[in-house]
Amino acid sequence: MRKQGPILIAAAGMFALAACSSGLQNSNSSLPTTGASQSAMRSSATRTGILPSLIAKLDLVRSLAHRNRAPARPAKAAKYLYVDDVALNEVLLFSSKTYANSGNTITDGIDCPDGNWADKSGNVYVANCNGASITEYSSAGSLIYTYTTGIDDPVEVTTDKNGNVYEADYNVDVSGGGFVNEYAQQSNTVSETCATGGNVEGVAVDKHGDVFVYQNLSGGGADIVEYVHGLSGCNGTTLSPTFDFAGGLVLDSQANLIAVDQAAEAVDVIAPPYTSITSTLGSGWVVPFHATINKKNTLAYVADYGDGDVQVIDYPSGTSVATIGSSGGLEFPVSAVNYANYVP
Repeated sequence: MRKQGPILIAAAGMFALAACSSGLQNSNSSLPTTGASQSAMRSSATRTGILPSLIAKLDLVRSLAHRNRAPARPAKAAKYLYVDDVALNEVLLFSSKTYANSGNTITDGIDCPDGNWADKSGNVYVANCNGASITEYSSAGSLIYTYTTGIDDPVEVTTDKNGNVYEADYNVDVSGGGFVNEYAQQSNTVSETCATGGNVEGVAVDKHGDVFVYQNLSGGGADIVEYVHGLSGCNGTTLSPTFDFAGGLVLDSQANLIAVDQAAEAVDVIAPPYTSITSTLGSGWVVPFHATINKKNTLAYVADYGDGDVQVIDYPSGTSVATIGSSGGLEFPVSAVNYANYVP
């Protein structure tokens, strides 16, 4: 981890970022029990049409039962809160209701898990800052796809309503060399890419396909660039609000931008038309990094790596709901997303 502010840089030296069939029975039966007698009885019944009639009725019952059987339901999506922890180099899965550690983790394909995301289908994405990849998982945590083309230093990932994937690339090796890549769902071909002029920390896409890019500037400070109607043509407009040091970026159902400012120890809310910071979310942050909003827009999840925890807070009031920290098995959490994530 090389990009998240002074506290993380100092802490980096502490660890490597590393059908059954049934017989017909008659309760009042006095049928013979010997094999010969049973054979004779069956033969008689067959000749008189009794047995064929019973068989036909049984077949009809079985046919109707099969016809009326409810179709098998598809397996339900796993209901987890997914937390990326760079010290553990894994994604920890917590109950989305109680926030208890489930004991399950994602490690396949994980290499310095940074930002994460869940799409409308419940698939989970992780930006691997050392692995130079975006990995996509089922809700249960099985690796199903890896994006690698054109990726250098991925720090955040998001999807739009159509499932297209966007990678925020900080590109720490080049001052002002960050960019955003777009991919079609489960395609390792870059469909659009734009260099933003800064080191990118966050990316968000609204319901109209407008792309917002949150970046740190080479001269200090941070801003947000909006690409109306998408990245095609790379015609970006810099929005008015300025920040100290960029972190994660998401949108809520009212098209408000939620921008995490690491150095200012704040989670800012910027309402349309995005001319100024209109409010802040929560308080007491040490070094917040990534934030997400649940599908109902009633909860926000903020990973505060400076405090070593994930804060679950009521949205938009900002009051605390729960804290997941070291007692939950976390060491250095940098992002958290609920399985029922808000995707504009």
